Amino acid sequence: MPPPAPQKRIGLLVDLGVLMAQVRSQGGELAFRKLRGELAAGDEVLHAICLVPTEASESCRSALRSTGFELHSYERAEDGRTALLDLARSTDWSVEVLVLAGAPTDADLSSAQTGSRAVALAGFGAIASSATSSGASVRMLGKNCMFVP
Repeated sequence: MPPPAPQKRIGLLVDLGVLMAQVRSQGGELAFRKLRGELAAGDEVLHAICLVPTEASESCRSALRSTGFELHSYERAEDGRTALLDLARSTDWSVEVLVLAGAPTDADLSSAQTGSRAVALAGFGAIASSATSSGASVRMLGKNCMFVP
């Protein structure tokens, strides 16, 4: 059996509103307490910011905080999109991979790929084609971080 791949040092930027909509379109609810672990996929998380719609419940916010996310609020969906891309372009985190969960599929991610830092797109559903066209890798989320009633 080959030795396990070494952990990468990663940063997480999450647009919670987008992920919640993706999960609901599949008939489920997001498992907030499992989200960070699924996005990390075994890698070491050095930084984690979750952009949260203002209407998100306190129990949702509490669950995200308890798993180590720093929370930033936004009012409109466009504000979340803008904030996610602005953070992706401006963050100076020393990470090997910047994971963008819920990133717009039509976004130009070239400025987020600085130096040796790679970008990975994460989400539920069809993100593979947008990742390929942007040069990003993919971290697909699935039933491990969602509840299906």
